[in-house]
Amino acid sequence: MSGYKALLLPGNVSLIYIWHPIFTEEIDFWTKLALQSLGQFDIVAVVSGVGTKLVR
Repeated sequence: MSGYKALLLPGNVSLIYIWHPIFTEEIDFWTKLALQSLGQFDIVAVVSGVGTKLVR
């Protein structure tokens, strides 16, 4: 799928720079998935909200 890495970039960046220093790589799959999803949707929502405010 083209653009797959670009779509998952916010979640992966949050895992690398926010969650990884806090937790080790030995955390469960579901915990890691929840943290990535949280980072993915929170970062995208904030960027979209700021972009919308700037355009208005």
